[in-house]
Amino acid sequence: MVYHDIQTVFVQITKTASSSVHSLLGNERELSLPLLHLRYNKAVSDELINGLDVSNYYNFSTVRNPYDRYVSSYFFMKKIYNWNRDFDENLDELLNKPQNWWDNTFILLRPQWWFVCNHDTYEIEVDEIYKYETINSDWPTIANKINTLNPGANISTTLPTVNVTPGRESWETYYTGTLGEQRAKKVEQLYNKDFEVFNYSKLIF
Repeated sequence: MVYHDIQTVFVQITKTASSSVHSLLGNERELSLPLLHLRYNKAVSDELINGLDVSNYYNFSTVRNPYDRYVSSYFFMKKIYNWNRDFDENLDELLNKPQNWWDNTFILLRPQWWFVCNHDTYEIEVDEIYKYETINSDWPTIANKINTLNPGANISTTLPTVNVTPGRESWETYYTGTLGEQRAKKVEQLYNKDFEVFNYSKLIF
C-alpha cells in the first residue's frame, strides 16, 4: 500500500504482520479501507496512472518462514472462509494445480516472491526486506527511518500484535514425524523460491 502522507510504500504480504504494520502507518481514512495486498509493481503502476511517481518513496516489506506462513494461512482461511479442506488435502490441491498456480489461487496462499519480485528474474524489487521472525526488534529501525524522512510522522517504535489466529499449536508441531516430513516436502515444492530468495533454511529429518 502507498502511504502518501509519509512517502512510504509497504508491500503487504499476507500473514507476515502486515496488519500490525498497517495499523501504525495508515491514517484514519486508510485504516477504514480494506487491506490491499498488491504486488510492488502493481502499486507503483497504479500511482503512475494517477500521475504520481512513488518510486523514490521509502519502500519495504516483511516475509515469513514458508513452513510457518503456510500453517498460519491455512488456519486463517478456515477461520474467515469456513474452509472445509483439511491441512493435507489443501496442500495436495495446490500441488495438483497447473504451472503458475499462484495466479489462480487465494492471495493468502500465494508465494511471497509473487508480491515483491520481478516475475521473470525473481529479483527483489523493494529496497528492504525484513523478516517476521525479527520484526519486533527491527521495527524501531523502520519507524525511525520513516520518521527521519518525514518530520512530524511520529510513527511508534513499538509494533502492536494484530490479527492473530488463536487456538493453533506452534508451526513446528505440524512438521514432525513421517507425516511432518511429507508435509515439509510439499511446502518446499510449492514455495521453493521463497526459501531460496529470502534465505530460509529447509528442515532436516
